Amino acid sequence: MAAEAFRRLQGLIRPDLPGRTKVEREMSKRLAAVAMSQRIGETFAAIVTGVTPHGTFVRVMQPHIEGLLTQGHQGLDVGDQLRAKLTRTDVQHGYIDFAHT
Repeated sequence: MAAEAFRRLQGLIRPDLPGRTKVEREMSKRLAAVAMSQRIGETFAAIVTGVTPHGTFVRVMQPHIEGLLTQGHQGLDVGDQLRAKLTRTDVQHGYIDFAHT
């Protein structure tokens, strides 16, 4: 049910349009966290989208969501493909965390 609501609401939020507000970005992250909260423990195909001093970020291919790789991120570079296990979601903050498997 949460995943269906996320898909419907995601259609209303257009990240590709100029002027996307901070509120829209925050709501999109929170909706993704809600939709994924019931999938903790599942493993997904992912790609590294960013490596910063704050962490390594990955994008899951299906469903299209982004999160932080909190475990097993050593030695990874942008563009690397991997399997990522969903370990935690925080709906209030819109956080989605993964571990490299």
